[in-house]
Amino acid sequence: MERKLLLIFIYCMVDDFCRQPQILPQLRRPGPKPKLPDEAVLSLALLQEFTGVTDEDDYWRYVRRQFGSYFPRQLVDRSQYHRRKKDLSPLA
Repeated sequence: MERKLLLIFIYCMVDDFCRQPQILPQLRRPGPKPKLPDEAVLSLALLQEFTGVTDEDDYWRYVRRQFGSYFPRQLVDRSQYHRRKKDLSPLA
């Protein structure tokens, strides 16, 4: 499957998962709404597992190059993405 279609498929599944009543409370955190939604962070993290790219820098460059247009004005810097990914890892 083409990776762009795979990302869309993963995002739809993650979005459905995140809307479940038992998951919603785990996603609510105090403070301002994040620039990159939790669903996008989880989707990109799952896509990384499928791609097999283990180097964080290489993967984030790949995401910005291939999928930057999918998240206009939402992609954060690499370190912020990885912090959010780590915070959400119990859900992945």
